[in-house]
Amino acid sequence: MFSTAVTQAPEAFLIRAFKHTANGEFFRVVERVGLDNLTKERQLIRSAREQFASDEEKEKKLSPLLFAGVLLEGAVISYESNLETGGIGARALGIGIQDEYRRDMVSVALRLISVQTGEVLIAVSSQKTILSTKVGMNVFKFLDVSYGVKVIC
Repeated sequence: MFSTAVTQAPEAFLIRAFKHTANGEFFRVVERVGLDNLTKERQLIRSAREQFASDEEKEKKLSPLLFAGVLLEGAVISYESNLETGGIGARALGIGIQDEYRRDMVSVALRLISVQTGEVLIAVSSQKTILSTKVGMNVFKFLDVSYGVKVIC
């Protein structure tokens, strides 16, 4: 289990901070975290253009794969569980009822990246609360099980 004291994707906060500095006018942020996906998409574009340049005279049997103009990258960057837990309950004569709750927090960061230039166009992050509740009832019955033991002296 990783520590939740330090985020597991710090680049998301850094990219967002650079994109929002001076309303996006100061830094020109480019994508390098998801470089593999960006490179693969560019290879698809290049191969499709090369295929159509050489096969213009031939009959087209299959159309090429569509390529994306932008990519959406991101991840869940933190999941804080059991930030607050509690509940209430009562039990009498072996019968009880309880109500439990907990509060978790999840953070997500997303970036919109231009495939043509690799520039991060938009970077956003969001944090949401997850509330859970559990209501239960218990019935207990205690049995007295004694075994007869004989001691011979």
